[in-house]
Amino acid sequence: MSLGQLLMKTAFAVLTLGMLIAADCATAQAVEPDETDSMADESASAGVGVPEGPVEEITVYGEKTVPAIKAQIMRVDRKMYGLWNEMNTEREFDVHCRLEGVYASRRKERICLPAFENGILEESWDDLSSWTGAGRPQAEIREKREIMRKKMIEFAEQNPDLRAAIIERARLQRDLTEAEARGDYGDEE
Repeated sequence: MSLGQLLMKTAFAVLTLGMLIAADCATAQAVEPDETDSMADESASAGVGVPEGPVEEITVYGEKTVPAIKAQIMRVDRKMYGLWNEMNTEREFDVHCRLEGVYASRRKERICLPAFENGILEESWDDLSSWTGAGRPQAEIREKREIMRKKMIEFAEQNPDLRAAIIERARLQRDLTEAEARGDYGDEE
């Protein structure tokens, strides 16, 4: 397995972590009445033609293209990982994103990895024998990922902004998967 393939699998695992946390942290939010209700009451009492009862709301959803969804993901990632890095006191669990070239291509992929994975991968790259050995790098990464997952769940329970960002990230990842399956790349084709 090439380093690029390993990094792609690792990035997918980090993204999957966001989806797992979103599932663990999803909670129903109470809807607060807004000011428009009181304004409608005032208008009705003033004799203005406001229909009684709730006003029907129509929401139109368009299918977004892959590039548009990726741009949204980058914004949400900045917020999510920024909050995570602020709350986290162990720097080895800080997550940083970068663009990395795809093997045998001019394309670049955005990869977000925790510092411990970068360190382990760099050490393993220096010592290629560990890739064919007992799987120490993979085992160490799995162990630390589990610790990070537990910390992220704990922090998401404490911080509603982090929780909301994780849930939004999971939704965008689902949308991206659907857009890629549709082949909806917009004007890039």
